[in-house]
Amino acid sequence: MQLKDEWRRRIEKWMRVLVKDIYRPLAPIEFSGYTTFDRLDYDRAVTGDFKPLHTGDRWGREWEYLWARAAITIPEAADGKRVVMRLN
Repeated sequence: MQLKDEWRRRIEKWMRVLVKDIYRPLAPIEFSGYTTFDRLDYDRAVTGDFKPLHTGDRWGREWEYLWARAAITIPEAADGKRVVMRLN
């Protein structure tokens, strides 16, 4: 189904409002990772050469895999609350 421009703008606005008014950032998440064209199993992938990933890093060429990891600490301010991760 093709969205008309008016509905697309409404949805985009609603998404901005949701992010601004409902979701509250707790802390940045620092990822590290690497890309490969090899189809790795988990045991082999976790031994790869992980390096810091940054916003805007490009990956995703045809048949390219990204292996990423992060250590996350949930702050006390979020104790007892629902926590979601927003990846964009």
